[in-house]
Amino acid sequence: MHELTWQKSTHSAEAANCLYVAATPTGTIRLRESDEPHTILT
Repeated sequence: MHELTWQKSTHSAEAANCLYVAATPTGTIRLRESDEPHTILT
């Protein structure tokens, strides 16, 4: 499995409630929140 490169949304504040996005090698998008980093939405 490839390691994802996560990018923080520019709309996220500096607090711990940030949204991160990553693209997979197949082109799908993954989302996660900074307060639950192990929960990844597909």
